[in-house]
Amino acid sequence: MKAIVIEDGNMTRHLLCETLFKLNVDTVVKFKRGNKALEYVEKEHYDVLSCIFLDINIKSAYATSFLDELMLHSIHQDIPIFILTDNHTTMALLQDLNHEICAYINKPFSIKEINECLQMARRLQSNNFLLETHAS
Repeated sequence: MKAIVIEDGNMTRHLLCETLFKLNVDTVVKFKRGNKALEYVEKEHYDVLSCIFLDINIKSAYATSFLDELMLHSIHQDIPIFILTDNHTTMALLQDLNHEICAYINKPFSIKEINECLQMARRLQSNNFLLETHAS
């Protein structure tokens, strides 16, 4: 399993990455800015990417711009996205923007919340694999 973390807060980014490793995520790629993460996603093979954890309040780039750009490419639309936030107003705004968000995680997060997100990502990945297998 491979996850991307986009979080500009050093402590939160570190804690989330450590939590993901403890929950058996093989690879965690971390970014402070959404534009760098987008470049990475565009260059890498999307099919090996299991999920994205995105801080919706990143200061160095707009998270909604990241989501818009990601969704422009249909091959990326199946990647589960989990939003990290400490701002309930932002959560309501995102819901109005019709982005395909799997879950919202309030900061500070718990290991249980992150584990539930990973379980959801694994189920979605498994379902997509089964659909692709039956389509072949």
